[in-house]
Amino acid sequence: MNIAHIFTPWSKSYCANAPMAGAIFQRGQAERGRGGTGRKGCLRDAARLSGCCLLLCILLLPLSSAQAGQPFPDLKLPAHPQAAALGLPDSAFFLSELEADVLLINVYSWFCGPCQQEAPLLAMLNAEIYKLGLDNRVLLLGIAAGDTPDLVDKFRDKHQIKFALFADPDMELYSKLGNLPVPALHVVVKGSAGLERRELLLGRFTEDPREFLRRIAVLP
Repeated sequence: MNIAHIFTPWSKSYCANAPMAGAIFQRGQAERGRGGTGRKGCLRDAARLSGCCLLLCILLLPLSSAQAGQPFPDLKLPAHPQAAALGLPDSAFFLSELEADVLLINVYSWFCGPCQQEAPLLAMLNAEIYKLGLDNRVLLLGIAAGDTPDLVDKFRDKHQIKFALFADPDMELYSKLGNLPVPALHVVVKGSAGLERRELLLGRFTEDPREFLRRIAVLP
């Protein structure tokens, strides 16, 4: 494991509280729709989160290295509306049930600027997987922390995403993955002992797609 790939993007390309901020924003919108004081409450809560952001970064920095090389939770994902086209099971499934040996799980949020910035490169990474004939071994998935299905559709259409994205409006999946800053890319391998997180990249993905695939040992 190359520790540099965990720490390098941290300082300038992550959003520590974007999922929570997105949830607060959507809650505020709902309150405004009911005639409440959603905007004031939203701004107040967002200010509190911003005040905690620096402390959160300090606390999570050493945690990022500890996450690599550890067992990875066997998340249960809901049925995807385009399951057949994406090669996914037609009903809810566990990650361990997928055929691919290497799972690339990107956790992002619509409200995270670096997540928006990295999306075109992730789309290129997915295209490279298919171009190189690795789609039977490597699968890229996205989990939208705090985002509703509508925001997932908006993100997919904006960036022309061809891999599966899963809404996580209640942040249940996000919590099971450790409440880490977004974007976060988990490199997960399937072994005899179950799922293992081989590598964790916190921050905006910036690597050349083919070099990345070679580095994680799916290319010679």
